[in-house]
Amino acid sequence: MRVFIAVLVLIFSLQSLTKADDISDFEIEGMSIGDSLLNFINETIIKNHKKYFYPASKKYYRIDVHNFDDKFSEYDAVSFHFKNNDEKYIITSISGRIAFNDELEKCMNQKKKIIKDIKLVTKLLNEDAYEFTYPQLKDGKAYVSEFIAEDGAFKLWCTKFSKEDIEKNNAQEGLSVTISSKEHLTFLRNDAYK
Repeated sequence: MRVFIAVLVLIFSLQSLTKADDISDFEIEGMSIGDSLLNFINETIIKNHKKYFYPASKKYYRIDVHNFDDKFSEYDAVSFHFKNNDEKYIITSISGRIAFNDELEKCMNQKKKIIKDIKLVTKLLNEDAYEFTYPQLKDGKAYVSEFIAEDGAFKLWCTKFSKEDIEKNNAQEGLSVTISSKEHLTFLRNDAYK
């Protein structure tokens, strides 16, 4: 049985959740690593979204899908990563985002609740918590919690930016939840930003 994470865990009781041993057991908006996005979204819609490639490699790309036709129930937007030229659109990494504009404390409280729920339903390795400062921004920071498994990783973070960064750089504050395959993580570490 797949395990729903993020806000869904907060909204509904944990009674229907089971222990998760594999990163693909987690879902965002009913979708998980290894699923074809074609099972959820029409190919025309997928193709109409801008592809975002990494600076040093075009092996993978990302599309950002905002909540069109109210198809997403927990997130404002969902990002999907695919291998370039994959006609099946197999998801290698998926991220959900909830806006928390100028509400860092509320975001951090949601993040803590999700982490508590994750620890109840998974045998993933321990949490690695850290702060990340965005070097390209005047005053941008992310408060990250990461769980690493043999087959991938699960990461949550809340972001806080200065008003200048929000206005000039379109920085967005909020809670992000990401599930990534091991293959995608290896790409990020070794090839994406050379």
